[in-house]
Amino acid sequence: YFNTGVINSDWGADLTQVGFRSAADFSYFLANPNVLGVTFTLTWVDGEGNPTDIDNNGKTDVAFREIYYNDEYTWSDSDTAVPGTIDFPTVAIHEVGHGISAAHFGMIAVKNGALFAKPRAIMNAIYGGMLRDLTGRDKGSHCSNWAQWPNN
Repeated sequence: YFNTGVINSDWGADLTQVGFRSAADFSYFLANPNVLGVTFTLTWVDGEGNPTDIDNNGKTDVAFREIYYNDEYTWSDSDTAVPGTIDFPTVAIHEVGHGISAAHFGMIAVKNGALFAKPRAIMNAIYGGMLRDLTGRDKGSHCSNWAQWPNN
């Protein structure tokens, strides 16, 4: 949708990895140059444009989500950290986390002039280098999001 401005009625997934976009072609990255990736949530609306809550769970009904990555960075998918690059699987796992309703968590602080997150987890709001496995905090967050499903 954010690539074309059109919702195709026969889309094939609730969560789509759209791909890489340049800041020159994607105003979101132009306005937010420090963002590595972004997950947009599109919601259903009624005939008057109001968000729907068909199942009356107090939450807006999600239609689908799209994930985009900022191609202004140098990306890597090597099995070992490559200096000067961003690990694509780490960022992709983080964005998919947003796609299944996980939010950022953890404390962000400055130590020796650099940002760091504590505890370190996939769903931290900052990139802290290669991290391809979910931590206990990531798993706990996911479980708390979905513990009451389908009644939440």
